[in-house]
Amino acid sequence: MKKILLILVLFISAVSCGKYKEVKPLTNQSIIDLTKAGMSDNLICQFISSNATQFKVAEMKDITYLKQNNVSERVITEMIKTQEREDYKSSVISIIVVILTVFIVIIGLTILEM
Repeated sequence: MKKILLILVLFISAVSCGKYKEVKPLTNQSIIDLTKAGMSDNLICQFISSNATQFKVAEMKDITYLKQNNVSERVITEMIKTQEREDYKSSVISIIVVILTVFIVIIGLTILEM
């Protein structure tokens, strides 16, 4: 009975960690391409807010490169804000995964001790 419960717990945790369909995130180059295609700032900002992103905007050279490629300050600002939100989400998700892992280990150990 213990082994069945342990297998069930491990199965549920494995299923919950299953892969989701990966969507290619927007990058600095994506934004440069949209700018070069003549898209408006409003459209680019909306696209940023409704898609996954993976911007590099932490260093001055990244911002300078975007500006040299005619990306507006409004769009760059939106990229920075979005990246800050993404970084925060990643931190929260990492904490949740650690908590769930500890919880699953505790349940597994409890089942084995029964």
